[in-house]
Amino acid sequence: GCGNGRDSFFFAQAGVDTVGIDIADAEIALLQKRVQDDGGKTGGNGAPTFLAGDFTNMSLEHEAVAGRRIGTVY
Repeated sequence: GCGNGRDSFFFAQAGVDTVGIDIADAEIALLQKRVQDDGGKTGGNGAPTFLAGDFTNMSLEHEAVAGRRIGTVY
């Protein structure tokens, strides 16, 4: 998963439309609060979107990922 969001924020700062997904609801809540507290500017060119869930079971039609290129970072 996206863990502490480090890579998600890195790619967002580079201008990549980024979605971070993690199975840990508490971690996602912290990341969403970080984005909200920063007014959505944490990513520089745009803040990443963070979703709680299991990537292996997430539909590619999900509104947050539909039409985006999908890549994974481990």
